[in-house]
Amino acid sequence: MSEKKILEIVGDFVEDYEVMVPYQALEMVGHEVHAACPEKDEGDVVKTAVHDFRGDQTYLETRGHDFGVDVALEEIDPADYDALVVPGGRPRVPAVVRLGDRDGPALLRGGQASGRDLSRPADPRGRRRA
Repeated sequence: MSEKKILEIVGDFVEDYEVMVPYQALEMVGHEVHAACPEKDEGDVVKTAVHDFRGDQTYLETRGHDFGVDVALEEIDPADYDALVVPGGRPRVPAVVRLGDRDGPALLRGGQASGRDLSRPADPRGRRRA
């Protein structure tokens, strides 16, 4: 497998395992992965959340880890990346790509139009997130 350059768009209170697992797994198999977040710079962190089902009909949300931002979203060139990962979490997290100076939905559409891979984990109810 040849090394790919992959961008993961993150935001505060992203689901912990949906951001950490793809990032670490992709790095482990030899890809270069960058995490970017609107309005955050390289070296900043986003807070993650853990949703834990403990036998109740709903989940308990707890604070997860601090996840590091590798690159400022405003400074990336989408053409430099082979794939895009958009993890989920709280319902508002995918909307984070609409913030900042970059047009997040255009960034997503540009990646799809160019034939790049796009990963969007489903929400707990099985629906796809935008």
